[in-house]
Parts: sequence; structure tokens; C-alpha cells
Amino acid sequence: MPLQLRPATAADVAEMVDVYFSAFASSPLTQTVFPESSHASRKLWTDMLAEELNDPRAHTAVVMDSPSPSSDGDDDGKGPAARIIAFAKWVSPSPDPNATSVPAAPPRSTWPADGDPGFADEFFTGITAKHAEIMGGRPHWYLELMATRAEDQGRGAGGMLMRWGVGLVGAEAAFLEAMEGAKALYGRFGFATVQRMDFVAPDGRVVSQDFMQGKKASKMQEIFLITKLVVVSANAEAENPLTRPKPIKPKPKPTGSGPNKPKIALYYQES
Repeated sequence: MPLQLRPATAADVAEMVDVYFSAFASSPLTQTVFPESSHASRKLWTDMLAEELNDPRAHTAVVMDSPSPSSDGDDDGKGPAARIIAFAKWVSPSPDPNATSVPAAPPRSTWPADGDPGFADEFFTGITAKHAEIMGGRPHWYLELMATRAEDQGRGAGGMLMRWGVGLVGAEAAFLEAMEGAKALYGRFGFATVQRMDFVAPDGRVVSQDFMQGKKASKMQEIFLITKLVVVSANAEAENPLTRPKPIKPKPKPTGSGPNKPKIALYYQES
């Protein structure tokens, strides 16, 4: 089944929440802070993801698993619907040169009461402080979150999201936090661990975070250039929302007697 990457929309949020809980179901952090059976946990993630889609600095994409034509059809004869199997959110540098590119840690009152707000506050305050310590006042891109459904891990969705993200970053600085299982993927895209923190959950399990920075810009650009691109429209109505930079206001259409320059919409697709 082919995989396709596209911009996230408000209609995707509920499915993105499902992806998050599938991806991190075995994580001590998720089990402690965001118990899946908790209505408050799901509402928090639904509200956060929906709000972040309206943030002009947030760049969020999803990877769709599109069933092949040979798949068993549904009763309506149209075949099974495509489903979201992964998503990622990158945050662009602050446009204010005097402002930090490090997002603030949420207040303790944010976290679900039926989880562990104390451990949540310790963890998120701790990684935010370390992020600020490492990157200082330097403008940089930040991979805030990437998640792939547990049953779909290893199919290439994470690589697609990273190639897209590296394309956003270009020659600029980049930063992310990684759990143990994701470090190898990030390493293939030019990121290296610079520091590490361990947190002990209330049940004694250790939650480790590696803090990783992008290596030389030339390496990241080389990775981006080998990405397989599929041109799906030569005259799209709007410029591709996956390209960089992300406009806050749409550009005016060309005027004059000459023909308008064709606009290209690019999506990533892999089999």
C-alpha cells in the first residue's frame, strides 16, 4: 500500500490522537501522565493538536496509508478509506530576533488530574529548561512531536516525515528530543545526541530523553535532495503548504498581460 504525506487539517485531529496513544502506549511517561482510558487525557490531546494547527509557526503533516486498488472493498464499492498512520509537528524559529525559539513549558494545571500532574510538571519543565540551556538564544527549528502507530512502525512513515522536516529546516539550526527507540532514525537524518536526561517515574521506571541537534547543514540538505518527490498538480489553486517558508498571508495572484506562472503542489509518496 502506498504511503503519502500531506498537510494536517482540523478533520485529522481525532485520528492523530489515536496515532499518539498507539505510538506511545508502552511509554512510562504516557502511562503515568496520559492514561489512555482517561477522558481528560484524550480531551487534552485533542484540544492541543487542534489549537496548534492554527499556530503560524507550527508545521504539521500526516502520513496516509492509501489502500491499493486490489484491497477488499467496502459495501459501497469504493474500497477501504485511507487512514493516518503517522504525523509530525515542526516549529519554526521565532520571527522576533529578540525572542526565544524554545516553547514555554505548560503550567502544572494543564495536565490531567487522573494522571500524575506532578511527574508531568517535573518532566516537561525539565526538558524545556534543558532545551533552552542547549540552544540558548539561537533561532532554530524544533521537532516537537512525531508519532507512528505501533502496528505501522518500520514501514517508512517516520523517514518520510523526517525528509519533509529536513526540507523545512534547510541550512538553519534544528533541535529535537528523542526516546531510545527513535534515536537511530534521527541519526540517519543528521542529528546527534548532545546531552541526556533520565527521569524516574513514580513506579520506578526510567524515562530517558536524548537531546539531539542537527549536524552540518550540508548533510541535512543532501538528505533532502535525495527525497523522492511526486508532482501531483502543476496548477494548484494555492501554493503547497508543505514548502518553506509557511506564509501567514496568501500571496496575491500575478497580474499583467502575460500568463500566470504555474504553481506546483508537491507531496511525498512511497510504496
